[in-house]
Amino acid sequence: MGANKRNMEYKNISDRAKYLLNREEGYDVDFKQSLSGLDSSDFVAFANSDKGGAILIGVKEVEIKGRQRGQVVGCPVGDTEKMSILSKADSCIPPIEVKVYIENSEKTPFYRIEILTGREKPYCTSGGTYKIRGDGRNNAILPRKLLQMFLQSESEIFINRFQIATKEFENHLTDTKNKVNTEMDNLLKNVEIMQVSVENSLDRVFKSAENAEYISNQAMSYSDKSLNLIKSIDKRIEGIEKILENTKK
Repeated sequence: MGANKRNMEYKNISDRAKYLLNREEGYDVDFKQSLSGLDSSDFVAFANSDKGGAILIGVKEVEIKGRQRGQVVGCPVGDTEKMSILSKADSCIPPIEVKVYIENSEKTPFYRIEILTGREKPYCTSGGTYKIRGDGRNNAILPRKLLQMFLQSESEIFINRFQIATKEFENHLTDTKNKVNTEMDNLLKNVEIMQVSVENSLDRVFKSAENAEYISNQAMSYSDKSLNLIKSIDKRIEGIEKILENTKK
């Protein structure tokens, strides 16, 4: 099976389309013979459902061997038709994202439109119509179900915002913790540097004290020697004076 235009156009029929054609209309597939049968409420119904679904345009439902299935009848395909499809999806509130594929382009072309379950439920038409896909048809959403969908949507928005806020708070705490750890590391390094500096200063003080004590002892030793020398000189002077006195007599 060949494909081109970024896989949006199939020369024959894709496996996905074959699977859908072999089923009857239900919760996740709808057949429409022409583009005129497509309404924005069809997109709303699938987007509001739990699993989304697909719409095949240019296909009618027929009974074959006692069971319903899709039969390709084909439809015009081109830019005008595609823009019409996308315009209907964009007119929904909020706009619904769809993927449009051209199937069997070389024989009997038809459209396959894929609609994912919406992330912003509930969806409605521009006229304010709320629908949800049922078993082969689009059903109106009852007020209680509509309220439930609104509450679920708002709770999901709140949870997402809370998760984002929590993540940002965790990141902030992590940054703060990293900054505190960095400051503590710097403080410990400074304390170690101060400790080494104090130890070096104390070593110098102790050495200076030891030197001072040595110098003091040396000075005292010199003083004692000087005192003994002076005493010796005094005795000699006294001896000389006595000799001089005896000489005068």
